[in-house]
Amino acid sequence: MRSGLAKRCCCKVTSRHRSVSRGRLRRYLYERAEVTPQRLLVGGERIGSLEVVAAAGHTPGHIAFLDTRDRTLLAGDAYLAIGELFVTTELVWRFPFPALSGTWHAATALETAQRLGDLEPARIATGHGRVVDEPAGDIARALRRAREHKAWG
Repeated sequence: MRSGLAKRCCCKVTSRHRSVSRGRLRRYLYERAEVTPQRLLVGGERIGSLEVVAAAGHTPGHIAFLDTRDRTLLAGDAYLAIGELFVTTELVWRFPFPALSGTWHAATALETAQRLGDLEPARIATGHGRVVDEPAGDIARALRRAREHKAWG
């Protein structure tokens, strides 16, 4: 069984997901697929109008893209916008998986979220949820909540 997410992250979803116990979802849900990248991207590099931004935290090699034409930030899973914008370290009941088992390193994820916010994007597109226009206030609130609550990742 393959899902859209599995296709994007080069993993294969297996039938074992039905018997997963809480907190160990990541280990059992995906099987590693051998993929050889044609090129590795690093922070600061440009691809057309997109600037690569190193964004580790959710995963070790996570990246984001800033469109230099209109300051749109393609944040991937550094932020999520299912309901209110939030950082992946925040436990949000409508989408708890990133905080419970889907974030590689919580402190790094929070630092990355701050750095992405410092880019002052005009809009932010996340890996899950809606596009947020004029996100400065949403980013500030998300960072404040993430700092106030103990990190789960």
